[in-house]
Formats: sequence, structure tokens, C-alpha cells
Amino acid sequence: MAITIVGTPAQVTEAINTFSGAYHLGFNTVRNLGTQYLQTAQPIPTAVIPLARELRAVLHQWGAAEPGMPVPGAPGAPVMHDIATFEQTLSSALLHADLKFLTSLPLSRLVVTNNHRAIIGPPHGVSSATFDETLFRVLHALAEELFEANTNVTYPMKAVLLITGLMPAFDGQVKAGLARAGMRGFSGTRYLMPADAQTAPGAKISRLPFLLGECWNMNVGNLSAAIQASLFPALANQPGRVFDVLLFVQGRGNNPIRTIEYQGKAGWYDFS
Repeated sequence: MAITIVGTPAQVTEAINTFSGAYHLGFNTVRNLGTQYLQTAQPIPTAVIPLARELRAVLHQWGAAEPGMPVPGAPGAPVMHDIATFEQTLSSALLHADLKFLTSLPLSRLVVTNNHRAIIGPPHGVSSATFDETLFRVLHALAEELFEANTNVTYPMKAVLLITGLMPAFDGQVKAGLARAGMRGFSGTRYLMPADAQTAPGAKISRLPFLLGECWNMNVGNLSAAIQASLFPALANQPGRVFDVLLFVQGRGNNPIRTIEYQGKAGWYDFS
């Protein structure tokens, strides 16, 4: 099983360039603040406060709703807690440590070998089980603490993407892009938060980054060249965001650009 790049370098460049410039800017702003936040041994106010404010602002730009003001929230989007709650959440030492761990695992370190997930590069000995546990602990913490009565994966995944750059977030257009790539299980309008990685919905979340990591490593030369030729060359260091953008553009209703294809069995997430 494998995810492959079927678009030409020119099509990859075009997909990046036609993606919303405002969304590119929002990601870049929060990602830079997230890097500063995670460079410290413990969360400190001078890093927490600007990150909390920009994270909340960009989540709102990306469709999350303000209390009492569901518009322009996307249909079914959760309502955000206030800025003080965002600051309190990001001040958690456990969440900070977990996000730091996820940031240490860019897609280039996540691979699939003989139908098994592997994490390559130093520090060695990190297991896929530890990755699963950490990712779902973070998703549940963000779902419960940043939003009111949130039951979907979309916005917690967006928060993880913004802070760590780890992997695409399962919003409607990314799911459509995955479906158009030939990956089953993304046709529903909602993607409820799984308890862990042991269920099929949870396995889709935890396995996808490894398939994308393998794809990145197999195509890094062409992808890097296409990104460097785009209006946003800094994305060359953000493989998780690159796939988020490509899948979003592949799944959009108007003028989709198909660049990604899955080749393998129907239960693509059924590997260890």
C-alpha cells in the first residue's frame, strides 16, 4: 500500500499557489509562534500568550465559532472558549510536553516498512504506540479544553496542525481530497472523535501520517522543487502542511487539482 504523487511539479506548484493566501499567512504565523512556545522546557507566559491569541484568531478564520456568534463559523463548527481558557490550556506542562513530542516527529521521520509503521532518525527507539497515545491525548485535551461540547476531530486536528505542523486536519475538503485519492472511509459529513487508535476511525488518523511520510520521502526531490517554485517556498520545511494544502485543493468543488493517489487495499489503515 502506498500514497503516491501523480501530479506534475507544475500542478503541485499551482495547487499551492491557488490555495488561500490568507490561510497560508495564518498557518505561518501560528506555526512560528508554536515553534517559540515549544522551544522552552516548560510553558512560559511570554510564549503562551501570543500563541493562544493567534491560535484562537486563526481557528476563527478557519471556521470555528465565537460564543454567541456562530456566523461566520463553518456549518457544525464548534464554539471556542475564551482567550483566558486558551492561555490556561496551553500553560499545561503535560500538553506542552506532548506537543513538543509530536513536533519532534515530522512526516519525514514516519515511514512504512513491510506493512509496519516505523519512526526513523534520532532519538531512536520511539514506538508507534507512543505516537498513538500522545496524539490522541493531545486531540482529546484540545477538543475538551478549547471548544464547547466538541465531538468532532476537525478543529482539534486543525489546532495540532497549526502548532506542530504534524499532519492534515480532516475538514470537509481534505476528506474529499482523500476520497478522490482512492482512500475509503471519508464520505461522511462528520468525523467523530475516536477514543483511541484501536478503532477503524482512530486507525485512519494514526496511520495516515506514516503513509504520507513514506510518500514525502519517496518524492522529496520533486516536491521540494515544486514548493520552491511556488509563492510559498517556506512550506518545504512543513510536509504535513503541504499535504494538507494538496488534499484540500484536490477535494475542492471548483477547479480541483488532482496530485495525490492511493494505491493499495481497501482497508488501507489496517497495518501495525
